[in-house]
Parts: sequence; C-alpha cells; structure tokens
Amino acid sequence: MTKRTAMITSLLFSTALVSPVAHAQTTAIDKPAMAKAQPDDVSVDDADVDISAPGGGFGGEIVVRGKYIPNPIRATSEVVSVLGEAEIARAADGDIAGSLQRVTGLSVVGGRFVFVRGLGERYSLALLNGLPLPSPEPLRRVVPLDLFPTSVIASTVVQKSYSVNYPGEFGGGVINLTTKATPDEPFLKVKFGVSGDSETTGKLGYTYDGSDRDLIGYDDGVRDIPSGLAQAIAKNIPISVGTDFSSTDLQNFAASLNNAQTNLIQRNMDVPANFSAEITGGTSFDVADALVGVVATAGFDNSWRTRGGVQQTSQGIVNINGEAGLLPDQNFNFVTTENRIIVNGLLGLSAEFGEHRLRFTNLYIHDTSKEASIKAGVDAINVDEETLLNQGRSSWFERQLFTTQFVGEFKFD
Repeated sequence: MTKRTAMITSLLFSTALVSPVAHAQTTAIDKPAMAKAQPDDVSVDDADVDISAPGGGFGGEIVVRGKYIPNPIRATSEVVSVLGEAEIARAADGDIAGSLQRVTGLSVVGGRFVFVRGLGERYSLALLNGLPLPSPEPLRRVVPLDLFPTSVIASTVVQKSYSVNYPGEFGGGVINLTTKATPDEPFLKVKFGVSGDSETTGKLGYTYDGSDRDLIGYDDGVRDIPSGLAQAIAKNIPISVGTDFSSTDLQNFAASLNNAQTNLIQRNMDVPANFSAEITGGTSFDVADALVGVVATAGFDNSWRTRGGVQQTSQGIVNINGEAGLLPDQNFNFVTTENRIIVNGLLGLSAEFGEHRLRFTNLYIHDTSKEASIKAGVDAINVDEETLLNQGRSSWFERQLFTTQFVGEFKFD
C-alpha cells in the first residue's frame, strides 16, 4: 500500500508540472487554423480574383422588370377564346370567318357561317361591339362573318358558355366582334393584292354582260323589274287573263323578262386574276382631358372562282335486270363561274377620359355575287332514247349591311 500510494503521488506531481507546457503548445499550434475560419480576420489583397459562378459573380446587380398584361381568358370563369389584332394579322386571312377556322370548337359552313360547337344557326349569336348584329340574309338568323374584313376588326371573343353580360338567346355560343377604336399612334396602311389559282385564272369560265357597273358590284338598273310588269304587280291582284289583263298583256310581260344582257351566257376563255385594294388610317390627339381617336378604312375585293362537276337526279327505284336499283334520269356535267365583289368601309370615332370610353362606329359592307353556269347532259327518262339537254343559269345577289353604333363604357370607383 505504501509503494502504491507513493507512485500515485509522484504521477500527480509530474502531471501538474507537465500540463502548462502541453497546454501552451496546443494553443500555439491551433491558433492559426482557428484564425483561417474567421472571415473578418482575413486580409485580402486588391488583386482580381477569377470566380465562375451562376449569375456572373459576386456583388452583381440583377434587375427584374415586369409588365402587367390583363389576360381575359384567365380573368373570366367562362369558356372563351380570344383572337387579338396580332393573331388575326398573323393568320393572313382576308375575312374574319377565315380567322375563326383555327379556333377550337368552331366550324365554318360554306366559308361564311360560323357555328359554335357544331350547333346550328339558332344556337349562335353574333355581336358587334357588344350589341346584336342583324343578318343581311333575309331567311337566316346567323350572320355571314365573311362580310367582315380583318382590317376593321381589333379583336374577336368567342364565348362557349353562358354569362349574364350577354343576351340569353343563344345556346351554343356567342361571337363578339370589336372594331378598331383609338390607335396608339398615327398610322396609314395601303395594300394591293393580286392572286390566282390553277383551276380558274386564265382558264375557261362563263359570264354574262350585265350592267356597266358590275365590275364594282352595283347594278345600274338593268336587272330592275320591267315597268309594265311592275305596275301589274303593284295592283296586288292575280296576274291572269280576265277583266284586268288580256292574253296579249301576259305575253308582253313574259317577253319583257327576256333580257339578253342578263340571260345570254358567254364563254370567258381567260378568266382574270383576283384583285384587292385597301387603305386604312388612324390617329389620336388630346382634346382637353380626353384622348380622341379616329380610324377609317376602305377596301375593295374582286375575286373569281370556277367549279365543275357532275350532277345527277333520279325519280325513284326502277327494275334493273330483275333487281331494284337507282338509275339517273338526268345526268349533267356542269361548269359554274362566280365573280364576287366586296366593298367595305369603316369610320370610327372614340374618346377616352379617365376610365371612361365613348365609341361611335359606322360600318358599311356591300357584298355581290355574280354567277353563270352551264349544264350539258342527257335525259334518260324515256327508255327508248336519250334526250340531250343544255341548261344555263345566271344569277346576281347583292347583300348590304350598314350599321351605326354609339357605345359608352363607364367605370366608377
């Protein structure tokens, strides 16, 4: 026990003598390493340091700029499609019906009538600047949108579900056309166009003389009802042989309808190319506290189209070699040439003051279709022989739309 106690005492004494020295050595060795871990104690020279890092380096300034652009598709809870002026111009279509062909859920019938979700005309509604648009077609409710050139339209909104801000007389959808109003800066555009196709331009077609103003789409009176027949119609009585009309009168009425200028169809061995011209201008200026804008446009389009095909008619089921079947009673080959002339004009005035806007729009569209058709074929009703047939048809249709609107949009706190 004595030796063990003496040994422990000596070890404790030696440890007390060695500890300060060991502590001092540890502090002297570890101090530089601890100093490197403190960035405030580091002294960096002025030499450039090459650092590759995302963003271009340390200390650079990053500037983020944003612009608020209202999105009507996200702002509304209804199902809508919006075509702005840029989208309409990018499509490069001559009329708004052609531009709407690219909108999902729309179908264009005959290149003119636009139906929403494939539904008929009774389920669609067309608006111009938010107001109902009358149809120039007397027997149709739907508006032929090929009447509206793209140059006069600023935007097109197609809404496929109901909302309270639109009239409730549609079940399929509504098409709202907005005309150009206040331009951001003065502009003037002049466009000329010439086009053709391999089936019409410079090829065989048919036409007739008509009036001297057919070239611009207006009749000068050649197609008016003859005066004698017009007076008979004005009496509002049946036109038949009796006390008021004799057989000679009826013969004269029929003879007066024979007008060679409108009935005599002629070959056109060189159908001309399509031609179009358009001029559009606008400006804006300040009047007191209001911004006043003026937009005007005028356009002319003359186009040709020749179509050909086979037309067959049958009167019912007949016996063919002991079996029931169909045979054409009349079999025709036809060629039809259509000359379409469109004249349009727009004059729009607008005023903006604060959050309020006034819009005064005048729109004029005149659409004319001049058509001549020849049919050649056989009449096989008689079993023993076939009768050769040659039929001609000439037509002239004028459609005109003139609308004047005054619209006020007011926003209050």
